[in-house]
Amino acid sequence: MNMRRAMFVTVLSGMLAATAALAQTPTPAPTHVGVVNMSKVFQSMQEMKDVQAKLQADNNSLKALKADHDASLQNMEQEIRNGPKPDTEQYDDMVKKAEEASVEYDSDLKKKQFELAHTYTKQLKAIFDKIEASVGEIAKQKNLDLVLTEMKPELPPGAQESMTPDQLIQFLGQRNVLYVSDEIDITSEVIAALDAQYKAASK
Repeated sequence: MNMRRAMFVTVLSGMLAATAALAQTPTPAPTHVGVVNMSKVFQSMQEMKDVQAKLQADNNSLKALKADHDASLQNMEQEIRNGPKPDTEQYDDMVKKAEEASVEYDSDLKKKQFELAHTYTKQLKAIFDKIEASVGEIAKQKNLDLVLTEMKPELPPGAQESMTPDQLIQFLGQRNVLYVSDEIDITSEVIAALDAQYKAASK
C-alpha cells in the first residue's frame, strides 16, 4: 500500500512539475502578415502610367523614323531605276549611296531601340525599388512581420472557351493566394504612398 502511495505521489509530482514548466514557457507571439498585389500596384501607380505613356510616345517616334528611312530608300531606288544606265560610274555611285544609307538607317534605328529598352529597364528597376521600400515602411507602421506578393492573373474575356483543360489548370495554378482579407491587404495603401511620393518629387 505504501509502495502504491509512493508511486502515486511520484507520478503526481512529475505531472505538477511538467504543468508548471509549461505554464512558465512563454507563448510565441503571433506572426502578422500583409499581402500586396504587385500587378495591381504596377497598373495603378501614377509614375508607372507616366513611364508607359512616355515609352509609347518614344515607340511611335521610332516607327515614324523608320517610315522616314523607308521612304528615303524608296526614293533612292526610284531615282536609280529612272536614272543612268547600269554599268555606268554614276549608276554605281547611286547604288553605293543607297546601300550605305540602308546600313546607316538600320544601325541608327537599332541603336535607338537599344537605348530605349535600356532606359525603360532602368526605370522599371527603380520603380520596383520604390515599391519595395514603400511596402517596408507600411509594414513597419502596421507592425507586420511578413508581406507576401499576391499573384492573381485574370482570364481575358472569352479566353476560357479557347483553352484546353490542361491550359486552364496551368493558368489557374499560377495563383498563389486564393483568399485575402481586406484587413491584411495593403495594396491600396502602397499605391497611395507611392503616388504621394511621386507627386511630391514632381513639384
